[in-house]
Amino acid sequence: NISRTPIRYALERLDEEDLVERKTGIGVIVKGISINDAYEIFDIRKELDVLATRKAMRLMTPAQFKQMRALLEETDRLNDAGRVPEVMAKFTEFNNFIYDASHMLRLKMIVNQLQNYLIYFRDISINGDDRRNLAIQEHWLIYRGMLNRDDDQIKLITREHLGHSLQYILKVMKAKNIE
Repeated sequence: NISRTPIRYALERLDEEDLVERKTGIGVIVKGISINDAYEIFDIRKELDVLATRKAMRLMTPAQFKQMRALLEETDRLNDAGRVPEVMAKFTEFNNFIYDASHMLRLKMIVNQLQNYLIYFRDISINGDDRRNLAIQEHWLIYRGMLNRDDDQIKLITREHLGHSLQYILKVMKAKNIE
């Protein structure tokens, strides 16, 4: 006794995001995410994250920098305790903190449209201990770059951070024979 309307709506959303394919006489087939999708999404994300981080850096108050530091310290504590799901949540919180502090609503809307992909990639990337530990160090570098108000450092660190994530994700995708 479930209404088909919510299911139809969900399938339409997946179709809009090109995550499924409608086949006449068969139904809806999940496409999956390809290596080319990963490259494209990370190229977009690099540009958006550099823009958001630079803008946030200029607008953040000393109190917000303290909040960001506390968030990173809590992430360290959770990671040291092996609480991976909570670390993943803190990574999302870190990114959202920057997007919110940038006061760029349309940028955040664009990032939200990529959210399904980003969650998929984050879950792959952060589950590896080495990648997760490096990502935490990179978040600290981003924080310090923002604190120093260094545009060039922000661009370099953010691109490197996302580049490392992409390389790890590509390695996992190739190991799973995802093309």
